[in-house]
Amino acid sequence: MGERSWRSGHRDRSSSKRIAKKKAKQLRAAAYDAFDDNQLDDALAHFEALALLDANDPQLHYMCGLASKYLRRWDASLAHNLKSLELRDEVDESSVWNAAIAASALAQHDEARRLWALCGYELPGDAGPIEGDFGLCCIRLNPWGEGETLFAQRIDLGTL
Repeated sequence: MGERSWRSGHRDRSSSKRIAKKKAKQLRAAAYDAFDDNQLDDALAHFEALALLDANDPQLHYMCGLASKYLRRWDASLAHNLKSLELRDEVDESSVWNAAIAASALAQHDEARRLWALCGYELPGDAGPIEGDFGLCCIRLNPWGEGETLFAQRIDLGTL
């Protein structure tokens, strides 16, 4: 193969990499735009596509987990937030917090206790359902619009 053929092949590979990088950048922008516009299904699809392209980016897994949390897709939220934590050198509070919420929603009590402990919350009991008086909670309605905050006594549906 002559020098000209090699250079042509190298140029084609470089061009392909530039195109792929540009498409990934556009996809990332579309993902964050969709998230900001509360188009959570679209945002999640974009973030998941990006996570397939770069499986070792903890921020992409965090964003997949966050969008999944807002969509109440607890299994996916927990998996992505745990992956985000696994890929980091230090504990990321946001990933731990969202993973703890997802584990709690899934009634994965041992995992929830472990994760809430990482957030600094010691929960009552050693195993089984988490029960206790957890005081008041805030509920944010319509966070992407004219938001409203409600305060309520936290209850467990299992006690009703």
